[in-house]
Amino acid sequence: MTIRDSTNSEWEDAQTTVYKLKDVERLLTVSMLQQDYVIRAPCVQPEIPVGRWTRTSVAYDCQEKRRVFFKDSWRVSHPDVTPEGDIYFILRESNVPNVPGCVAHGDVGNETYHSTWTHKFVRFTNKPASKTITHYRHYRLVLDTVGRELTSFTSSKELVSAIHASLIGKYIDSYQRITVF
Repeated sequence: MTIRDSTNSEWEDAQTTVYKLKDVERLLTVSMLQQDYVIRAPCVQPEIPVGRWTRTSVAYDCQEKRRVFFKDSWRVSHPDVTPEGDIYFILRESNVPNVPGCVAHGDVGNETYHSTWTHKFVRFTNKPASKTITHYRHYRLVLDTVGRELTSFTSSKELVSAIHASLIGKYIDSYQRITVF
């Protein structure tokens, strides 16, 4: 219920704005929190094992008419685990540098169809489980920043600057002591 084929106007706008969506055979529109995002239709990848996996893509935000980073994944559904989108908001509120803005995030659909069930059935086996089965929930995240591929830097200085920015995010406590290039 959250995905449909893109309309002709969405298709044209997306391909005009987002280079990675040009010459794509099929585009889909994903609705999330009353916002629409155009993404490349998934393709079969037989080399990927069956199971839960994260799918990311550069997408087109139909309302803001810009490119965004779209992530479709399965998050750990546990009260002690904060959803990724909430973490981005906390980091932004705390003025942590080099953190993308979270445009939208949330669980997809309802618990019945967009949640794993294995954790509920493991207790019916005769053998004791060697570890607990983790419960997952279908989840989507949209960020306002789209990164570049590491191979697309025009100079080594650009690459080193990008690594420097990521280190600032990782080691924020010592941020004041790091010299900017």
